[in-house]
Amino acid sequence: MKPGKPATSPEAIHELRVALKRSRAVLRLIRPYLSKQSFAGEDATLRAIAKKLAPHRDAEVIQKTLERALEDCDADVRRQMHGRVSTLADPKKDPAEKGAAKAAVNALRRFLVQREIRPGAPEPDFKMFRWGACESYRKARKKLKRAFKTRSAADFHACRKWCSRLFLQLQVLEEFVPSKMAKRIPDYDAFQKELGKHHDLHLAKSAMAANAPKADEAYSLGQVLRSLDSRAERSERRARRDRGLFAASPRSFFSSLG
Repeated sequence: MKPGKPATSPEAIHELRVALKRSRAVLRLIRPYLSKQSFAGEDATLRAIAKKLAPHRDAEVIQKTLERALEDCDADVRRQMHGRVSTLADPKKDPAEKGAAKAAVNALRRFLVQREIRPGAPEPDFKMFRWGACESYRKARKKLKRAFKTRSAADFHACRKWCSRLFLQLQVLEEFVPSKMAKRIPDYDAFQKELGKHHDLHLAKSAMAANAPKADEAYSLGQVLRSLDSRAERSERRARRDRGLFAASPRSFFSSLG
């Protein structure tokens, strides 16, 4: 995190979450060179830290997503629902959640300080990452097919996780083949971001629907939910348009990178 930035600010939380995702993505790239116990322990530690930050990330995303959805609504609906949106799922009101974020920051710092490169570890090269990159690509490809078949928000979310992991791994591989990665990374970045939008929209819809509307809010709530559904459908269509990114077999995919 940047010096002087509060540990629980939205920017700090975002930076920390990206660092956690990147660490877990790299961990999977080098998984063949770790013992099963070592990998499981490291991954579990990072996952536990990330879990503590989830309420903060979700609250900010829900609010911003709903504010954008209100742009599609009538002026009267925007005025009526603005107050509800601005106060929905605000973790700053919960001291326990704020404490959890600080604990997560400290836990990650301890984790990074305690890790060091083992003597005799192999010098990194492009081919040593083949297994990890192919695993992420294969999982993303498989889960994408399922998501398009079921159109389930949970399946799209599962696919998004692996697509995001693959994108972060490609950034690591860019050091070895920069010219080829420069052409591939933006496409996979855009794809995982589109799936991220899809997830955020369903997250916002669930949060909004879970709060029972007042008697005079039913019409306004319906309009907001329809806006969220419409935006989610557009995200899904854009993802379908670019599904060719996962048309190749995992082996052919990796060969095309190097």
